[in-house]
Amino acid sequence: MLVKILCVRAPEPMFAWQSQVQAESYALEIAIHRKRAEREKRRQELDAEFAAVFQDVQRKKQALGRLEVGSGGCSDKQQQQQQQASKQTIART
Repeated sequence: MLVKILCVRAPEPMFAWQSQVQAESYALEIAIHRKRAEREKRRQELDAEFAAVFQDVQRKKQALGRLEVGSGGCSDKQQQQQQQASKQTIART
C-alpha cells in the first residue's frame, strides 16, 4: 500500500507594503461607512424636521381657512359699503 504524503505549504509572508495597503484599505472602508451613517442620520433628522414644519403649515392653513370662512360675511359687508360709497361719490358728481 502506498501512502501519499501531502505537502502543505506555509502561507507566504506578507510584505510590509501589503499590510500597509490592507490597513489603508480597511481605514478607507471604515471612513466610507461612517460618512454614510452620518448622511443617513442627517437625512432622518431633516425628514423629521420637514414633517414637523409641514404639519405646522397645514395647521396654519386650516386656521387661515377658518378665518376666511368666518370673515366671509364681513368682507361682503365691506364690499357693499364700498359700492355704496362709490355710488354716492358718482351721484355727487
